[in-house]
Amino acid sequence: MSGVSCGRIRRADGKRAVTVLLGVVAVIAAVLAVPAGTAVGRTVGPVVPVLRWAACGGGFECTRAAVPLDYGNPAGPAISLALIRLPATDQRHRIGSLLTNPGGPATSGVDRIRGTPKDAYPPGMRGRFDIIGFDPRGVARSSPIRCFPTNEAKARFFAGVPLFPITRRDEVAFIAKTAELGGICLRHNASIMQHMSTANVARDMDLLRRALGDAKLNFVGASYGSYLGNVYANLFPGKVRALVMDSIVEPVNWAAGRGDGYSVPVYTRERSDLGAYATMQQFLSLCDRAGPRCAFSGGDPAKKWRLLLARARQAPMVYAQIVTFTAEALSDPPGSWSALAEQLQQLYAATSPGATAAARRPALPTAPAPAQAGYDNKVESFLAITCADTNNPRDPFRWPEVAAARDRRFGPFGSFWAYLSEPCATWPARDRDRYTGPFTRRTSAPILIVGTRFDPASPYQNAVAVARELPRSRLLTLDGWGHVAFGKSGCIADNIDRYLVAGALPPPGTTCQPDQRPFG
Repeated sequence: MSGVSCGRIRRADGKRAVTVLLGVVAVIAAVLAVPAGTAVGRTVGPVVPVLRWAACGGGFECTRAAVPLDYGNPAGPAISLALIRLPATDQRHRIGSLLTNPGGPATSGVDRIRGTPKDAYPPGMRGRFDIIGFDPRGVARSSPIRCFPTNEAKARFFAGVPLFPITRRDEVAFIAKTAELGGICLRHNASIMQHMSTANVARDMDLLRRALGDAKLNFVGASYGSYLGNVYANLFPGKVRALVMDSIVEPVNWAAGRGDGYSVPVYTRERSDLGAYATMQQFLSLCDRAGPRCAFSGGDPAKKWRLLLARARQAPMVYAQIVTFTAEALSDPPGSWSALAEQLQQLYAATSPGATAAARRPALPTAPAPAQAGYDNKVESFLAITCADTNNPRDPFRWPEVAAARDRRFGPFGSFWAYLSEPCATWPARDRDRYTGPFTRRTSAPILIVGTRFDPASPYQNAVAVARELPRSRLLTLDGWGHVAFGKSGCIADNIDRYLVAGALPPPGTTCQPDQRPFG
């Protein structure tokens, strides 16, 4: 447009003037059509990748897709995304492809699809959609961020560092180690680190939609995947056919906060500590009522939990492990709650006065080996996405202040959740293309939002808030416990299935019960 000068269009050149003016109108229209959050002035769009699927075992098909590293320079360097597909069983009545994201951030979508039993999907979803998993940029097999040569080298780097600190000495060591980590990552991953925002994953997802041949997107996202879905809905509101968000990340609090983005860490803004605390209270109450069906029920479970934590604080590494595996186990009742009760009872007995030497050596749970072969980059990809996406305090010593204050309200979960984002204080890269709102755009189809009453990571209040903020959305509630409602209730699955296949939202106020209750 800057090259067009009205003063140079002579009256005698009427035909040429009309052509130039039509060109100006076309440019203006193109600019106005650019989705919010997309830089204006891009004249060449990204090339739609060609997908060449090949069988990869177990009835699945796999492929890779080339997408731009930087959507501001779509003709520049490309990165590669790993995809997996479970073909629809009823190809004659196939609706399209259903993209999925299991959360994290930084969970492998390829591993999740491969690891999910095929009969876990409701009939409409399984029959009429090709179910697609992909590893987001920087994650697992998709042009991954990698900060260490081997898993063993990474383990040596973190040796002796608690999962989160509780003493002043450990706070200083933790902050120094995470600052060092950022520098190491930057030396090896400067390019990808600057382009790992959720907005760029949403742009990747729109390219995948086009490559898969779908006019509009079908998507199911859980936990962080709900934020990915929300960003897509607001960047590409006219391209939504069916979009399910389960276990909701509140988008304003995630991206920038409400005036507290540089004073309160992101997972604290998300009130995940509140969710964990409320769910733990449910665990203790239900355990008490269950009697012998809950291994931790003898005596007063709430009092025993407080006493166990007080004893464990004498060994900060052990304390952090106990809190971490408790927070993780709360996500998946009923089975993991019974196992958690047994583990807490063993630890309580081991730390009791007069415990035998054998009882004092209980085995703490260990994390399972990574599903993907080779290097496990979940730590660095988790941080790269979180820090690219979110505002956080710039002073690393703000985290101990926030953690201590939240611990006073929500027990050990204040520190657990606060410190997850502490590396962002010194993380040496941001993504200028991240999306910070608005999150209120009207989409081409209604959106289904799913929330669980007692969710230890994404409190139910988040689901209520997003259902209120996002036009044409409907809230579906699981009156139960755990993180991610899908898979915990046949009622939830049936409502999601009807919505995906027919676009039918459940009636307002619909509430489902879990298929199983903790402790029977």
